[in-house]
Amino acid sequence: MTGHERPSFVRLDPYSSTPGVPAVLDADALLSSIRHHALNDWPSRIARFSEGGRLPVLASEHVYWEVYKGLPKHAAETGLSIDALRACFETAYLPHIRWVRVASGFGHDERVLLVTDMTDVPTAHLASLIAPCVVLSEDKSLRRPGFAGNQWREVAGSTVAVAETLAHQQGLALGVSLPTVGSFKAATAFSRRIQLPGWVGALALVGGVVWLLRDSRRREVAGQVFTPLLDEFSRLQDEQHRALADLEAVVLEPAQPAGAKQMIATILARADEPVLAVDIHQALADHFPEAEGPPLKLVRQVLTEEPEFLHGQRYRWQLGRRLKALRDSQLTAFLRAHGLA
Repeated sequence: MTGHERPSFVRLDPYSSTPGVPAVLDADALLSSIRHHALNDWPSRIARFSEGGRLPVLASEHVYWEVYKGLPKHAAETGLSIDALRACFETAYLPHIRWVRVASGFGHDERVLLVTDMTDVPTAHLASLIAPCVVLSEDKSLRRPGFAGNQWREVAGSTVAVAETLAHQQGLALGVSLPTVGSFKAATAFSRRIQLPGWVGALALVGGVVWLLRDSRRREVAGQVFTPLLDEFSRLQDEQHRALADLEAVVLEPAQPAGAKQMIATILARADEPVLAVDIHQALADHFPEAEGPPLKLVRQVLTEEPEFLHGQRYRWQLGRRLKALRDSQLTAFLRAHGLA
């Protein structure tokens, strides 16, 4: 790509209205991020794209325990205390990750059979359920079958670029729209106060804008205000498209044909809130039109029987859950059980 070419738009996730894809975390990438975050007092790439729910971030529940198990090793290597590493994990990472209890077995995705390290199978199975997604891991067992890219830090960097450019674009759009919306509401409210229809004030506001732009000097002033904003929005869009193009090469594609459990997990992985079974059923018809979607009865059966799905609210379902930090006594007992304390 030359310096004059604009990057083309790449849509990685047909199941989401936002750019980017969900991220699945393995223990080694998460521990490395916690280690450098605590050492440098600077958020890691994973912390940055996880913050504020910018993108769905998930991990198998076994990774939760692997992180706690790995704290003593990283404390010994860095000179940091276990408490410092633990505090970093529990404040900057734990609250933003959805932890999924993954069923044993590989489902219908035969790629999981190529994972040679059994401790990585739950991560591979989770990624297969919610693909398209990216998997952040250093393990060869996940990289060789194509679940994870060879350079997880670069993948995390591209994921950060997508998440942060989107947040900045939304901020610019909000900054431009708020004065306009506020002026419109003020004009209609003033009209009603003097006992005129609300549309009179709105019409007067439009007339004022037309008057403003009829004069070349006023247009020039308006251009000086809005042109930099539009240029910045365009720059952010170009940066985002480049990051998406980089991610395209490492995104894990869904297994085909998709089964009922996979389709349901794909929908729920991208849901911000728990979802009614009937709404999940409708979403399957909307997002998988080429497939013969499962009947509502089967959707309810899968939600009830598979451990990945939990009741988030009454009659509503979610994929995985948020986990709380271990209490001091729990952590001590856990580390002692593994000969680490």
